[in-house]
Amino acid sequence: MSLPIRASIVTFIMCLQMYYWSKINFEVSKYEYIIFRSMKGTIYFLLLCLITITAFGLSTLVLDKTQANLAFEEDDAEYEQFIGQKTVSRTTDAVFTQYLLMLGEFEILENEALAGYERRSQNWIWLLFFGATLLTNVVFFNTLVSVIGSEYEKLWEKRTRWGFV
Repeated sequence: MSLPIRASIVTFIMCLQMYYWSKINFEVSKYEYIIFRSMKGTIYFLLLCLITITAFGLSTLVLDKTQANLAFEEDDAEYEQFIGQKTVSRTTDAVFTQYLLMLGEFEILENEALAGYERRSQNWIWLLFFGATLLTNVVFFNTLVSVIGSEYEKLWEKRTRWGFV
């Protein structure tokens, strides 16, 4: 492991230690407790979100690999992949691309990569895109807000016990 990577990891861990040091101040530790309690309550939701992002990403990857095979058979040197090379693995690239789409990074769709696809594949990619953005942006984010809201409600009911009054 290179020195910059080690330094980055050590810096990250040192910054995380501030959470531990913030327990000295009671006012700060209350908010820290709320944050960690909310994170604990959303772990299953985040797992479902990851499964959904992976499902949409891998579906797109299968289409992209099929298109790459067709372009190779036709000796098409102009083929541009829809899923760019960002990491070491094409699978993680597909999931990362879907994650970026979930966050609103739509530049991926503006490149000329879709032009080389056959019409049925283009329609399927657009259907995957609309389904993924609707599910992740609308449904999942609203669900996340409600889950965090319910965790806050549970804490509010026990506010005297934890000293939040």
